[in-house]
Amino acid sequence: MKSTSILTAGICLAALASCKKKGDDTPATANVNYQITTTNRSSGLINWTAASGTGKQVSFKGTSSGGARVEEYKLVFNQIDLFTNAAITSLPVPPGNYQNAEFNDQMIPSRDPGLRLQGSFTSNGTTVPVRVNIDQFVEIATRMPSINLEAGRNYTANLTLDLSKVTEGITATQLNNAQRTNGEIVIAFYSNSNLLLTIINNINNVMRHEVTVN
Repeated sequence: MKSTSILTAGICLAALASCKKKGDDTPATANVNYQITTTNRSSGLINWTAASGTGKQVSFKGTSSGGARVEEYKLVFNQIDLFTNAAITSLPVPPGNYQNAEFNDQMIPSRDPGLRLQGSFTSNGTTVPVRVNIDQFVEIATRMPSINLEAGRNYTANLTLDLSKVTEGITATQLNNAQRTNGEIVIAFYSNSNLLLTIINNINNVMRHEVTVN
């Protein structure tokens, strides 16, 4: 498997038909498969045990070599388990050499948060459950300077969240002093919001994106 590009991604979190020329069995589009997962789940301040997201939409945006702006979207309403190498969906994209290309995955809260992390924090022999709820629209977006997508080829857009780094800047003392709800440290806009802002800023810097050719 050849890696085309790896870039840092940020968090901000129409069905299409393929066409073929008559008598030509070559697909008219490139196919991009979106996947998402997590790494380093137990190497940090918190031992993470679960991560999930509520999918809404994936998209591709880029400027073709002819200068035209190309935007493709696909609605995806699903619950994503980030502790697996979760396949989100596939998106057909017109082939071409693109500048300023973007691969986006959008999450939106419904009955569940847009993004939720769960784990535990241990201090002085005491273990406390921890839950992070991002109850807002979440967009994981990656911008690539250039990429060439070929008709009939399959590409995989891998989004990977390094969980060991999402609590950087948060100390054990802050967690020990954090507000608790029924014995659980809940980090959300309505509870320990200062810690949530730190986590969101960290996710901006530790989400990695890799596009590979199958």
